[in-house]
Amino acid sequence: MAGAAIFIILIIVPFITMPRDIKNGTVSPYYAVIKSVIITMAAVMVVMAVARASGHALYQTYQEYINDVSQGIASDENFKNMLGLGSASNAEALTTITAVYEMMAKRVPAYIVTMSLVLSYFVYTRLSRSAKKAGLPVQMMPKFKEFSLPPNCIMPMVIFYFIAVLMSRGEFPAGDFIYQNINYVFDLAFVLQGASVMFMMCDARKWPKAVAVLIVFIFWNMYMLRQALVILGMFDLIFGMKARVIMKAQLREQVKRERKNRRR
Repeated sequence: MAGAAIFIILIIVPFITMPRDIKNGTVSPYYAVIKSVIITMAAVMVVMAVARASGHALYQTYQEYINDVSQGIASDENFKNMLGLGSASNAEALTTITAVYEMMAKRVPAYIVTMSLVLSYFVYTRLSRSAKKAGLPVQMMPKFKEFSLPPNCIMPMVIFYFIAVLMSRGEFPAGDFIYQNINYVFDLAFVLQGASVMFMMCDARKWPKAVAVLIVFIFWNMYMLRQALVILGMFDLIFGMKARVIMKAQLREQVKRERKNRRR
């Protein structure tokens, strides 16, 4: 029940909070999205609190689901072979599978933030386009290749990350839970920044957007390459790599024009 309520909140909140900001015409699209995410998370926390007070805590429900699913997979030889656990005993497979699912369960808040972010971004894009067609002076969402985290967010993010690391290493009961979520959001933020650099590079070379999407998809689904996106995002935020890409593209275009003029 709580899961269904959270899903409904994720869909409804952007449609409630964004129309006024869009019609305002002076509100930054990024601010409108972040505002929607914050309100969504506040509503989700209320649902979780009510569920916990009624004796149906969301994490406890997930834990029961994890135990049932893990036992089913561990006892099925076909699933074990698909997961590369064919040579493991049922007990060993159960321990491994349970650990993976428990890690995913700890990241539920981060997953909810991600879903809220994606849905809010999509809703803002659609509503702003409709408002613009209606003749309203709205601010359109910048193209993804122009996406950038605020430069002044680097230090707070790094501080939060290291606090989470220290808490996970200590004896704080919820330390690992906090670390898993902050680490996921931290990586996601810089992955998006790195992906925007990839889109800018492909655009500068006049490659189709599908190529950029494919490259980012491959990087996202391979751990080492995903970390490369994180590093790329950090470098862009610190050193302004997209600006350098644009300057190089403009320089190439200028050289091409000069060559054409010489041939004439």
